Amino acid sequence: MQNPYVKYLKTKNGYFYLFYYEHGNIFCRSFSHDGWTVPQKIAEKASPVFSVCQYEAITYLLYSGGEGQLYLASSADFASWEHRPLRNGTSPTDRTRFFLLPSKEAFHIIYHLPTEATGVDSLVYSVFAMGNGKSPIRLTASCR
Repeated sequence: MQNPYVKYLKTKNGYFYLFYYEHGNIFCRSFSHDGWTVPQKIAEKASPVFSVCQYEAITYLLYSGGEGQLYLASSADFASWEHRPLRNGTSPTDRTRFFLLPSKEAFHIIYHLPTEATGVDSLVYSVFAMGNGKSPIRLTASCR
């Protein structure tokens, strides 16, 4: 079972990767026949909620900086990670839940957007293609 603070990924070569949030950072550890590796810090000053997936030979980590920024980190080897901002904002995203669907042409992101001011939350769909974000589409007017 996965939760917003812990994710796992099993690769075709039999390795098991554990991603977890701890004290403002997102870490990754792998497990193989030799046992667990030392934790590797992937993101700093992050919110506890993140999403991880693998598409072809690349692993993607979608996370929030906690103050409205969304970042996409990618890695082909789980050792070096490239971080790229997807969205800058001013609203806190520490309660936002993400679901990432990568494809060759774009990243499709479905996320829950809590709204403190009105008390009405939204389910939003957004596409990032060729390094540019498209205007988000609200899928629902209210989620509870």
